[in-house]
Amino acid sequence: MWGFGKMVYEQLLNLFLNPEYGDITDSEAGTDLVIHYGKPAGATFPQTKITPRRRSSTLCSDGDTERCAEWLDNIPELDTLFERKTPEEVGTLLDSYLLDESGTEEASSETQMYNTEATTTSVDSAFNELLG
Repeated sequence: MWGFGKMVYEQLLNLFLNPEYGDITDSEAGTDLVIHYGKPAGATFPQTKITPRRRSSTLCSDGDTERCAEWLDNIPELDTLFERKTPEEVGTLLDSYLLDESGTEEASSETQMYNTEATTTSVDSAFNELLG
């Protein structure tokens, strides 16, 4: 599971407290959730969006009660999986990241610098042959 941020907890809490959804954790009639996690174009950080589905489905089919019981018995305790940081610790980590002396291009794993030397690769040669 991911380390959820405050906004994700608020989204989940709003679903839990909304009487229209009832008990979203009910294994028979609970609400299915769609979780979208990613970095939208132009955003600096990834975002998590939780959307409830209009139609619910059961957690397990009728003939799968043993597997369903196993799943429910083996739900991990999230507080033991992740170290919870205080707001001050998160602020310190963010400040450290934002004030880092190295340039953003060197810190980024998504940016790739083009070769500035005038070299010809096999792909370039193949295109040159193709285009004449």
